[in-house]
Amino acid sequence: MLPEIYEDVCNLIEQKKFAEVKQLLQNMHPADIAQLINELPEEFRLLTFRLLSAETASDVLPELYDEIKDELINKIKEVRFLKILDEMDSDEATDILADLEHSRTESLLKKLDKIDFEDSSEIRQLIKYPEDTAGGIMQLEVIAVKPDMKRDEIVEYIKSQAHEVENIHYAFVIDSKNKLLGRLDITKLLWQSAQARAKDIMDTDIITADVELDQEQVAHLFRKYDLYILPVIDK
Repeated sequence: MLPEIYEDVCNLIEQKKFAEVKQLLQNMHPADIAQLINELPEEFRLLTFRLLSAETASDVLPELYDEIKDELINKIKEVRFLKILDEMDSDEATDILADLEHSRTESLLKKLDKIDFEDSSEIRQLIKYPEDTAGGIMQLEVIAVKPDMKRDEIVEYIKSQAHEVENIHYAFVIDSKNKLLGRLDITKLLWQSAQARAKDIMDTDIITADVELDQEQVAHLFRKYDLYILPVIDK
């Protein structure tokens, strides 16, 4: 982050030109906004964070220093916090909630249920795992398809789920009991015939991790096999 941005934000806040601060923030990357908030004087942090949209705030919050993140979570209104959680992927929301007192986490999850927050059940599933295990750091938003689905069906399904899953590189083939059968490389999938079925073109040679595997061992698997994604399974 450039020093002049820090100075501009501080000067604009002191002059109460909040609309200009908001405009400046809209042109910044979330990682840079997080760095800015980390460096701002305490009296400017909450105001700056409030100027962010819920979507941007959901990207900024996980990047903040722990003590500043806790400070903002304790100061922002609950309805605002719920909107931010609603914008997060399940794994990120779980990380945030896991650091709160259990009673507050349960209270927030109940309120998320009431507003039909679709990830609340997933968060409940993730939060039961220790945060330093594969289960504690995994993300549940993936593309899962059935073995008999044809190429065009899979492509249409991926399109329908694209807003839920970021950086789609693979689709995972599962059976009726949610057992992992194989993996489909999306790029290779597009070159298959329209009648090709998932079970006939999937890759079954997959590296996986158990939900209880320590995160350091998970990191080792990523490095050893040069992985982009690692399926986590519950045996």
